Amino acid sequence: VPGKINGNTLFLGDSIMNSTKSFSMDVVGEQRTFSKGAMTSKWLLEQVENIKAGRPTDVPANFSLDMFKDGNAVVMIGTNDIVSVGDGRYTKEKIFERIQKIWEILESFGITIYACTMPPFKGHTFSTYGSKYDEVNNNRKWINKKIIDSGRKVIRIDELVADRDDNDKLSNTFHAGDWVHPNPGKLAHLIQSEVAKNQGA
Repeated sequence: VPGKINGNTLFLGDSIMNSTKSFSMDVVGEQRTFSKGAMTSKWLLEQVENIKAGRPTDVPANFSLDMFKDGNAVVMIGTNDIVSVGDGRYTKEKIFERIQKIWEILESFGITIYACTMPPFKGHTFSTYGSKYDEVNNNRKWINKKIIDSGRKVIRIDELVADRDDNDKLSNTFHAGDWVHPNPGKLAHLIQSEVAKNQGA
């Protein structure tokens, strides 16, 4: 159906994806969101592995991955990883490696991946987002480039929500108060539009 997401669709991520749950996305099929605030790729990989194995998850998962065979998974994760500067578990290479593993598990069930890049966060001063801005932002850009070059279907969140004159900052349209979480209603509409557009290509 033009303008709608076709097929059972799973949305996975942290608080950025979690914020979109309150806003209806037009999906022709079943729709589930598996996300939690302040979580990382390490957490999401563990949870996806648990869902695959039928083990309990941190957030209730009222679905099996088989449900999304020939459907879609929209994955946006990493913003909470990059803040952990100096922690060997959260180097940019290890973060991307975990994101790839998440994709690969989902793909093994015949699910099409829509890989979202991370949004900009200039102006958000919490922790190393502010104190080590250049290093954290460079890691974001490095991981985003890996996502873009991965061969998956990509939603360029980093570009689509950015200020026209400063692509390291959210635009006024998407800024929702803290310069790191895009406006959830507008983000939900954007994700739906981009997946639908990609399906129609």
